[in-house]
Amino acid sequence: MYTGSAALSRLFNQGYVSGELIHNDHDFILKAYEKIGGDFTKTPSSRKRKVTFAIITSKPDKFDMPYS
Repeated sequence: MYTGSAALSRLFNQGYVSGELIHNDHDFILKAYEKIGGDFTKTPSSRKRKVTFAIITSKPDKFDMPYS
């Protein structure tokens, strides 16, 4: 399930959009912190934030990456 290149392409596109919002849109960051809680004044600058991709599986012996 969700192992095709189309699913990964959408995931990477979502990561790109997230990175752009984190880097360029101060209002987005404020609204995000309102939703998740926390103090925005204590967060690192946008240059120090990261978008991380993780692939999680319960079947590592059957892991199949379409781009590998």
